[in-house]
Amino acid sequence: MSKSKAFEYEASISNDQLITHMENMIAGLRRGSITVDKGDGPVALDVAPIAKFSVAVKDTTKGKSLKIKLKWPETSPEAPPEPPDNTTSAESAQPLIIK
Repeated sequence: MSKSKAFEYEASISNDQLITHMENMIAGLRRGSITVDKGDGPVALDVAPIAKFSVAVKDTTKGKSLKIKLKWPETSPEAPPEPPDNTTSAESAQPLIIK
């Protein structure tokens, strides 16, 4: 990406709307490109075949949250993508299971 762009969006939506957004993101991952737009111009990400993936979950008396973060390294066309880092953090010695 030659020019830096940022996009942020936050809204209260139904679970059905959330599922639609997640399915659209999954479809974009399969295509290799995710585009987001809230009406002021799209931001497109060409995604590499390997991403850094992190999940954070909180369940407190104030509420519940699930944060998912995906990060792709910037690669040049002549450089192959880095191999996956299959290590886990010191906090989690077990592989992630999502049901």
